[in-house]
Amino acid sequence: MKEKVLVIPIFIPHAGCPHDCIYCNQKAITGESVSLPTKEKVEETIKEFLGFSRIGVRKECYVAFYGGTFTALPKTTQEQLLGVAQDFVDRGLVKGIRFSTRPDYITSEELDFLEKYNIVAIELGAQSMDDAVLKAAARGHTAETTRVASRLIKDRGLELGIQVMIGLPKETEDSFRRTIREVISLGPGFVRIYPTLVVKDSALAEIYRLGKYKALSLEKAVKLALEAYTEFKRADIRVIRMGLQAEPWFDRGDTVIAGPYHPSFGELVVSAYYDKLITPVLKSIEDISDYIEIRVPVHLVSQVRGHRNTNIRKWTEMFGVTSIEVKGINGLQQEITIRSGKREWKINSQEL
Repeated sequence: MKEKVLVIPIFIPHAGCPHDCIYCNQKAITGESVSLPTKEKVEETIKEFLGFSRIGVRKECYVAFYGGTFTALPKTTQEQLLGVAQDFVDRGLVKGIRFSTRPDYITSEELDFLEKYNIVAIELGAQSMDDAVLKAAARGHTAETTRVASRLIKDRGLELGIQVMIGLPKETEDSFRRTIREVISLGPGFVRIYPTLVVKDSALAEIYRLGKYKALSLEKAVKLALEAYTEFKRADIRVIRMGLQAEPWFDRGDTVIAGPYHPSFGELVVSAYYDKLITPVLKSIEDISDYIEIRVPVHLVSQVRGHRNTNIRKWTEMFGVTSIEVKGINGLQQEITIRSGKREWKINSQEL
């Protein structure tokens, strides 16, 4: 059995960030006041995760600093936080350290400073590769800044991560697609895809109130995220998250004013992916039998069934069959087999 990777998240909400992007109200997003964790709190969090994780059966464990612009923090603060994580690395309990930051706060000098720590991955909040979109979002950097930062990170042998957003002001479907193509050209190891939400007390909330911004519908956001997800899969780039982490404060009516928020946004996208992959095969079957069996790798069962069985319900109604069963088969890696009567069709789950 493949050993799992454990990522221990240390949140530094908005810390170090020199800008207020128009979509951002970090306090509303995190539900926390803007404050840095102490050294003692970081150590306590790491120990807590290690204690609950049965670390002995895990091969890889990382400490990750999220939520702020890590490399914009004062060097003394970076040293304090990284020093705690590095101590766990030196003791063999953690394999490495990861963090997120802005593209304009990655320099050769900063990377020189970081060399004494076991940094393994740096994630850049690129959001878009369209300068007009970046300007409208008050990002404070250009697409070229992201290109340069990405090269610097990869030249040091570190894994590059990229965050992109869907539905930013001034963005069109074509400009979003260009962003995806250019992000792929940067060669990241992993990406995150976030839909733009109108959060209370953000600058975007005021623009929305004035009627100068129209938020994406959930349906449109899922459609665009599916396009991006498919392109990244084709490029063998891991999509490690789609949609914001579901938290209690997002389900309060006053936090998200508008936009495609869904607590299971990523599941909706993955469900749509397997619907798009399997439906054409089902359509091609003449004299489809009343019982359809779909054999998939064990880890894909829920994804193929769809969020809350949406795919099963859709296929049952669309093709007028009595039962569709999705079976997880040990040993399968990527192959999906669709059986109708005595006939079967094989497809690759990675080749949409």
